[in-house]
Amino acid sequence: MWKKILTILFVAILLTNVFAAGCAPKDNDALAEALLENQVLSSRISELESQLNAAGETIVPSPTASPAKDFAVGVNALLYPVGGSPEDAAPVVFFDVQISVVAIPIVPEGMVIDCWKYNNDPIDNASESASFQVKDGYTIEAVLREERKVTSINATMQFLDEKGKPTGNPFEEYIFEEDDENVKDGRITVFVEAEVPANHYVSHWLINNIPYHFNRTVNSFTVYDLNEATVYEPVFKKLNPTPTPTPTTTPVPVETVTISCTNCTFSGGGYTNATSGTVPKGTSVTVTGTTALGNPVIWLINGETIEATLGMSSITRTVNSNTTFRYTGFN
Repeated sequence: MWKKILTILFVAILLTNVFAAGCAPKDNDALAEALLENQVLSSRISELESQLNAAGETIVPSPTASPAKDFAVGVNALLYPVGGSPEDAAPVVFFDVQISVVAIPIVPEGMVIDCWKYNNDPIDNASESASFQVKDGYTIEAVLREERKVTSINATMQFLDEKGKPTGNPFEEYIFEEDDENVKDGRITVFVEAEVPANHYVSHWLINNIPYHFNRTVNSFTVYDLNEATVYEPVFKKLNPTPTPTPTTTPVPVETVTISCTNCTFSGGGYTNATSGTVPKGTSVTVTGTTALGNPVIWLINGETIEATLGMSSITRTVNSNTTFRYTGFN
């Protein structure tokens, strides 16, 4: 019974408002009034639904409420209404009237919150979460920066005692966001020492990848007043590097042959116009007749007449053994 009554009431109200809105002059006041009436009726129907639920009656769904139009945006942050659940936090929160929201920062590894910006106005607040009153279009930004951390590569660091001497266990990374026992004379300090491999020395240091050359070899130093992220790294070189050995070769003995000339001279193998001499085996020599002889002329090599040399006053030969040349002719 209640189901039928509520259904008829809901349909009647809905049709009445639809027709009224459709027929009314299309001015802003009329539309706003119609929307307000719908909201009031929706609220009343919701109350009836609650009552019927308590009585165990089955009810029809209430009209869908108009979606919220105002919104606020989180930059590097998620937002949710005060009193709500952090699990519902999102980059954008929607609302109908001015509300308060809780902002949760989104902080990548190696970064920290520097401050919050409330609608672009910086606020001196670096807490892990913060609450703000927001209106339509407001932005809540978590301004981030690199965490203040000192790191050593192939080196270790230590704190200093009251006398300025290194003390405690060595470490390779130190985040100095908060003041602690390492503060000396109002300044945060660390002692940096290279881990030098055997047979090496420190050529220079890299500070944030920028080469830094001391005026002498420095294996360690103290850094005063740390105030920014810094990486220290020594660069090593070998001590007295072993020279590259020069390959040794055994000289091969040079085989030589002798040359002698009759009525001629030879050139080659370091000789010029010589009548005799010793040259390396395989040397090419040019032999030239020096005596005027009757025609035709011819050459004898090792006592053998070489017919191919008939009429030639100069010949070239490669000598691979002891050789005699004779220039002769017919008078």
